[in-house]
Amino acid sequence: MAVGVILAAHGIQKLFGIWGGPGIDGFASYLQNGNDPSLGFERFTKVISIATGVVELGGGAMLVLGLLTPIAAAGAVGVMLSATLFKLTTVGSGFVFFAQDNGVEFELLLLFAAVAIILIFILHVYAAIWTRGTIRAMTRGTVTGGWAWRHHRKWLRELA
Repeated sequence: MAVGVILAAHGIQKLFGIWGGPGIDGFASYLQNGNDPSLGFERFTKVISIATGVVELGGGAMLVLGLLTPIAAAGAVGVMLSATLFKLTTVGSGFVFFAQDNGVEFELLLLFAAVAIILIFILHVYAAIWTRGTIRAMTRGTVTGGWAWRHHRKWLRELA
């Protein structure tokens, strides 16, 4: 949930320019005029700015609400990977980690958190498929008596 709130807040900053954010034009200018303009984007900076803000805001909201979680997390991975690579190429002094030096620690933190969300989702789906009967429990809200006997005997005895 925290990853979603943080992403949505940054998307709002990029799209609307509130909370000290650059807004669309300010972010487009940042993309175009890095420390070394030859490394920045020359075209489509406004489109990239809008797309980045929409992915951050929409993906963050989807993560908070739990809607299409792996897709939202994949959007976060894409944006944070792009942000990390852009910062690393435009800072000009090699790999800079800490944020106070314009480093990439924040972007990497969100990137790895989004990857963890995707991996947990994959693990959950794999576990549901591996444990026969779990899909039925997730889709119908019921399990068979045989499934309950094999996997949760104590729970079944308490019900009976």
